Amino acid sequence: MAPHDLEVLDEKDPVAIKTADAGRRRRLGDINASTFWPLFALISVLVIGATVGGAVGGSLVVGKNHPVTTVIQSLSTR
Repeated sequence: MAPHDLEVLDEKDPVAIKTADAGRRRRLGDINASTFWPLFALISVLVIGATVGGAVGGSLVVGKNHPVTTVIQSLSTR
């Protein structure tokens, strides 16, 4: 908050200040905050979903490329 954005409410009490644009709606860039946060949440869910999907898919592909070999040993008791 810049000093030029503040105005004194009471000259006797300079601590009581408010911002000059307190009545305006909050904005983040060119969009409203009420539009930004749902959009941010949607993009976050998509990125996290793509990351998890890529990790799971990648591990499945790697698992299929390495054949599982089973070694059977017989124990004989004499």
